[in-house]
Amino acid sequence: MSTCVPCMADVTTATLGDTDIVTNMIGIILLVFRIIGIVMVVYSIGALILAFKNEDPDSKTKNTSMMVISIILIFLETFVNASGILDKLA
Repeated sequence: MSTCVPCMADVTTATLGDTDIVTNMIGIILLVFRIIGIVMVVYSIGALILAFKNEDPDSKTKNTSMMVISIILIFLETFVNASGILDKLA
């Protein structure tokens, strides 16, 4: 036997505009980029240590590039806020 529970949405809290939704989505995406950047920088530091230990120039170059990209991902939210792109949405 199944039961049905009626629920109603509160109209006062559902007044987000389009720009608020887009701003929240961009904030979530930037948070995901930051988390991915932190994971990538930890991995690239470990791989870079191994590359220096093994004297592998190709791995040194690849892991240094990955570290630079991961640092850019970590600070992407700061760049977006400093450039004022989100302010132009409103």
